Amino acid sequence: MARDEEDEVRRHLQVGDAHFSFEHLIEFFLQLHAVVIPVLWGEKQQHENALHIYMPQSRTTWVLVNLDTPTYDFKFWMAHELGHAKAPDLRGEEAEKFADMFAGALLFPESEADKIYQALSKTSNVGAQVNTIKDTASHFEISPVTVWYQVETYFKANKLKAIKKPESLFAAATNLNKEKNLVSNTLLGENPTSKNYITQTETHFKSPFFEAVRAQFHDQQQIAAFLSQALNISGLDAQELSEELMCATV
Repeated sequence: MARDEEDEVRRHLQVGDAHFSFEHLIEFFLQLHAVVIPVLWGEKQQHENALHIYMPQSRTTWVLVNLDTPTYDFKFWMAHELGHAKAPDLRGEEAEKFADMFAGALLFPESEADKIYQALSKTSNVGAQVNTIKDTASHFEISPVTVWYQVETYFKANKLKAIKKPESLFAAATNLNKEKNLVSNTLLGENPTSKNYITQTETHFKSPFFEAVRAQFHDQQQIAAFLSQALNISGLDAQELSEELMCATV
């Protein structure tokens, strides 16, 4: 099911088996009428970096993604949440499994998994295998862990000879992430301002969230209270954002 959905997305965006970029992800969120809301939650672990909220009455999805995430991991969580947006009726473990499978298949298609499987099969040198996975991950701007799991899924599904997972794979993924900035640093710099955060949300992510907040609320305290709850941020941060939003409407 996840593979079929991934193929549909690639056909729809005319991507084929090419590198699936951030721009492709954002474009498809827009086509699904999903509202992307980047947030600054600090560095978290795994599923804490993204959250989706489905609104049954309007049949829309709000997707919160944590900018304080390494670039390659961030791309996976964006694709993971896109999987949830594609299958809003799934719940619980089934939904998470589908979203993980969808994200992996979207970011690293089967044709590429075959290429890497063939390359890994030609050597028993663990260092060479890890370098192949790392170089591929860098090219596709995804985590080496994503590359490996797609290769593993490929050889299991096709009943091919298994390849042992390199023991140093996760260390390699950690080191690769250290070579890249957090997404928040890349987009907002070391000392992000409320104005820049709102601007990047509206321009880079094409999110209508703050525009909708401006239209809905006209009292600064109401805006601050809503933002604190909706974005799961501190009252102080929400106050700063509300002040910037009020200034923008003047």
